[in-house]
Amino acid sequence: MFRKNHFILCAMFLAFQSLFAQIYNTEVEAKIDLSSNGEFFEITGFANNKTFSNRSLHYVLDVIRTENGNTSNNKQEGDFVLASQEKRALSTTSVNSNDKNRVIILLLIYDEENNILGKDRIAMNEVDNDNKFKKDILENNELSDDLNRGGEDGIGLLRGIVVENTITKPGRDFFRLYDQKYRDKKINGEKIVTIDEVLALGTNTKIQLKVDSDIIFQFFVNPRADYIDDMVDYAIQKTDLYFRQLERNRNLVKKY
Repeated sequence: MFRKNHFILCAMFLAFQSLFAQIYNTEVEAKIDLSSNGEFFEITGFANNKTFSNRSLHYVLDVIRTENGNTSNNKQEGDFVLASQEKRALSTTSVNSNDKNRVIILLLIYDEENNILGKDRIAMNEVDNDNKFKKDILENNELSDDLNRGGEDGIGLLRGIVVENTITKPGRDFFRLYDQKYRDKKINGEKIVTIDEVLALGTNTKIQLKVDSDIIFQFFVNPRADYIDDMVDYAIQKTDLYFRQLERNRNLVKKY
């Protein structure tokens, strides 16, 4: 009986850890502001240090565009130091206001240990009220929180995001196939999936598949098409298992 109760308590502890890990924007807040000149939406990412100490941080501002099932992204990133209680503009980019494709604007702020502290997301051309969404931007030159974030914690709309930082053609091929299969399988994970390609032994590179900052699968890159296909299948299995386990942990918390 003791062992059973001990197991339940451990499982609940791990599940609570996972849930608490999803609390963002409490120490450092990430926020995306949009404005329009009629032809383009200007996108600016901001960081706001809510603590009473200076923070060394890293940001990624990513514009992810999906057209005919193919995904491309325009990524800006950099390191910076944010003083106590300081709010700063990090980077600016733009998108065409007449673009009819699905566009996701994502801002992530990491600490020195690569943990996500702040994040914000805006989605265009994927919701029923998108015409009203764009009209409000054009008329008011800004977005209201209820339109662009859809909830107090800003996390509900962060499902199904896959971003990449690859440096070779095989790495890009892996990302393209993985992203396509991820959507075909309708995994729609509640955490951000990142595909990083890093230098390994000699001139070789290695793919690291991460969910938030957790590496769930990695392998050395080989340009053979059949090898890339196999790695995509393994990666999708690992991803699906990760999110299923996350859901089981949450259900366990609700049950007990």
